[in-house]
Amino acid sequence: MVDDSMDIEPFMEFHPCNIPHGMKDYILKDLTSAQQIKLNVRKREQIRTDQQYLSEHPEIRGLIVMILRLLMKKKPKYDIYEVIGQYFTKPSVDLKQDVYNYLDERSKVLAVNSTIIAVQERKESLGASVLTAIDEEEQKEENLETLVEDEEMEEKEEEHLIRWEKEELSDEVSAHMICEEVVNELVNNVFDEVDDISMGSIASIGFPVDYEDHAMVSVRSSEESIPSN
Repeated sequence: MVDDSMDIEPFMEFHPCNIPHGMKDYILKDLTSAQQIKLNVRKREQIRTDQQYLSEHPEIRGLIVMILRLLMKKKPKYDIYEVIGQYFTKPSVDLKQDVYNYLDERSKVLAVNSTIIAVQERKESLGASVLTAIDEEEQKEENLETLVEDEEMEEKEEEHLIRWEKEELSDEVSAHMICEEVVNELVNNVFDEVDDISMGSIASIGFPVDYEDHAMVSVRSSEESIPSN
């Protein structure tokens, strides 16, 4: 036999035969994962059904808006139900006309809003594309400016190097030029000495030699012995 002495803890705190009271007696944490999934599916289906019904009957929302407008206009403090009841005592033709007027007004507003939304979306898409194109053009201009600056810097560096080389070459004095200046100075000194010596003193010494020719020969020999750079 089965031992009935052990108390079995109920799985849920409500009996399945009880009269359902919506979600009042449900403890969601006690539901299994499968039950939670079914409950969520049921909620979505119910919400979708309600939305479909309201979309098929816009007069419901129209009546609600009419009541709200009436209450906002009169702003009753105590007789709210009476004001609403008086509104619904109107003939159905008048109620229908009020709702149709509201729906017509609402359709125009929705049309304008939809047009504005479409224009805004188009502007946003165009604005994004324009901004992208502007960014690309700015990037190209920045790259071009960078290349131009680099080329200008390279040209300036080359000009500076060429100028520096020219200045260095102009400041540098070759050994050949120095020797040539020394030889020219020696020749000038020799010619000065020859001019100072009289012809009589040369004859008394007994050197029938032309000092000018002798000086030119010595200068040529000294120039040939100097290496050129």
